[in-house]
Amino acid sequence: MPNSSPPAAKANSRKQVPKWQSWEKAAQDRKFLAIIAVVAIAAVAAFAAIAIRVRDAYTEYRSALDRRPMLINQSPPALLQPLVCDARKGLHTGAMRVFIRNIGTARATNIVPSLVLRVVPEQNANVPDNGQIPRGDCRDRPLAAAARAPLAAGETDSPLLPQPVLKFPPFPPQRHVSLYGLSCIYYTDDAGANHASCDTYHLRPAAGTPTFMCDGSAGSGTFVAALVASCAY
Repeated sequence: MPNSSPPAAKANSRKQVPKWQSWEKAAQDRKFLAIIAVVAIAAVAAFAAIAIRVRDAYTEYRSALDRRPMLINQSPPALLQPLVCDARKGLHTGAMRVFIRNIGTARATNIVPSLVLRVVPEQNANVPDNGQIPRGDCRDRPLAAAARAPLAAGETDSPLLPQPVLKFPPFPPQRHVSLYGLSCIYYTDDAGANHASCDTYHLRPAAGTPTFMCDGSAGSGTFVAALVASCAY
C-alpha cells in the first residue's frame, strides 16, 4: 500500500496562501489604517481651528468691552440765573449747565446732552406726587439734536444748554410744588453702537424747604441727586 500524508499535514497544505496574496492583504490593511489616521488628524485639526476661533471671538468681545466709552453726569445740573415759577405762565430758568465726564477707556462720539425739567405738585403737605417724578429712559434718544465734539477717555465737558424742555402740569396757584430735572447723555462708540446715561435730580430751594410756590417770584436753589432709579447702557 502506498504511503499517505498525515491528515494534519494535508490541512496545513490547504491553508497556505501565496505570498502575493499576503502582500496584497497587508497593503490593504496599511491603506485602511492610513485612511483612519488621516480622518483622525483632520478631525483634530478642525476641532483645534474651532477652538481657536472661539477663543479669538471671546478675546475680541472682552477687548471691545474693555475699550468702550462710558459717559456719566459728573455733578448735578446748575442754574445760572434765578428761576421764576408762575402757576399761570409757567416756569422760566434760562440757560443751564450740565457736567459730563468720560470714565471709560475709549472716546465717545455723537454726544447729545439732554435736560428735561418737570414741576411736580405736592400730593399732601411737602409730599410730591411720586407718580410724576421723571425717571430716565435711556432708549428715548432726542431726534435731530446737535451733537457735541468727541470726548476722549478721562475728559470732561460742561455744555451750556438753552431753556430746558419743561413739563408743567396744571395745578392750583396756592399748591406747593417740587422741581425735578432729568439729565441724560446720549452718545456713540467708535464701533457705531449707541449708549446713554440718565440721572434724576431734585431742586433744593435756597430757603431750605423741599417745595416752593409758583407765585411769580424769583427764586434759586441747587439740584441734588433724587432717590429714584437711573439708567445706563
